[in-house]
Amino acid sequence: DYGFWNEPITIAKDGSFSDVYELEAGGYVTERYSLEGKVTGKGKTAVVTGTFRAERGAGGLKFNDCDTGTVPFKAKVKL
Repeated sequence: DYGFWNEPITIAKDGSFSDVYELEAGGYVTERYSLEGKVTGKGKTAVVTGTFRAERGAGGLKFNDCDTGTVPFKAKVKL
């Protein structure tokens, strides 16, 4: 059960993007979500490819880390 942030992510002019969202408790990072990839396409269609990684650890990632590893994704989008 991993959450996800709803903040806008800036896409660079070359189509690349990346973002990291961290939650802290007691001075330790307890959750970290990483997203990176690239948007390609022209006109009214685009392809978004990249990777997502989720880490969660009770008491902090430093002590107990449950990690999805890097998960690739690809989505075709109509604008």
